[in-house]
Formats: sequence, C-alpha cells, structure tokens
Amino acid sequence: MRTTPTSAATLRRRSIAAVIITVLLALVGGTTPALAAPQPTPVLQQQQSSANDPVDEEYEFYQQLVQDIAEHAEDVEVRDAAKAAERKRAEATENRRKVEEWARTGGPNVKVQAQRVEAVRKRDGS
Repeated sequence: MRTTPTSAATLRRRSIAAVIITVLLALVGGTTPALAAPQPTPVLQQQQSSANDPVDEEYEFYQQLVQDIAEHAEDVEVRDAAKAAERKRAEATENRRKVEEWARTGGPNVKVQAQRVEAVRKRDGS
C-alpha cells in the first residue's frame, strides 16, 4: 500500500476553504424561529426593499460577495456553502415577511404570537 504525503498546496486550499465557509456562515447566519414549514425559495432571490428602507451598503457588499463566491469559487464545497447561505437568507426574509403579515392580519392568537416573535427578533437584533 502506497501513501503519498499531503502537499502544502492542498492543505492551504483546504484551510482557505474552511475559513471562507466559516466567514460566510457567520455573515449570513441570522436566525429566526421557525413558525411554519418552509416554502421553497429560489436560490438567488432578490430582496425587494421599499422606498422607506435605508440602504445598508455593507450588507449589499456582503450579499454581492456571497453571490460572486457562489458563482465563481474554485472549490465545489465553497460554492455550495455560499448557495446555502443565500438560501438561508432568502428563507429568513420570507419568514420575516410572513410574520409581519400575520401580526397585522391574523386572528387574536396568531397576532399575539407574531408580535412576540417580532419582539424577540428586535431584541436579538436579527
């Protein structure tokens, strides 16, 4: 049985991939409580902001960075992690929109629960 020593380039590439995945998950890892079964969302769903929302340039930069990594990264694992981060952010945005709608239009119990979720989200800053 013949084994070949791991090259320095392979170790460097693996460690860089691990760092990139960690950074992506840290940047796009906002959490929201699950309230219903998730609906499938497109991978590259564009977030529509209303005219009243201020533009967060840093967030826009990170979003573009994640999208570029998802499309052009050399390692498959890095591309997959970037796509997963985009899906997670899109799902969180959709869930937040649903909860806000439920807080306005739901029945008494649904409104109370939706308002609790919004309060927790605001408290946690997500």
